Amino acid sequence: MEENILFPDGRSVDIHKVIGFMYGLTESELNILHLLMETNDKLTVEEIAKKLNIAQTSISKPINILIDKGLVYKEKKVYNKMKKARLVYYVDKNKLYSKLTKDLEYIKNSFATEYHSHLLNKGIEVYNNFK
Repeated sequence: MEENILFPDGRSVDIHKVIGFMYGLTESELNILHLLMETNDKLTVEEIAKKLNIAQTSISKPINILIDKGLVYKEKKVYNKMKKARLVYYVDKNKLYSKLTKDLEYIKNSFATEYHSHLLNKGIEVYNNFK
């Protein structure tokens, strides 16, 4: 199910593509993030690979990038039969929502400040407070 954001000019853009643009995510990173956003489970590399129909070896780099960007978390999970710990990956939806709204606010403020400076450098007076 696609969830879209409606832009002022009428364009409707998938929310995951907007998130991908905000954080400079590759298609592979975005696919993994989307999968983890849509599930309530914590998944192993093997489970992610199976669900996305990709090789396990192609998951390590994108998942680490998502972790570094604060979008995905990992933890060790012990499986009872083997008593062996394995890493599982997940999205904390509350933390992600908080991060996205905070980062969007940062982008808005940064844009307003930079655009205001740009206009002033062009000799255009601006009377509105953008913040």
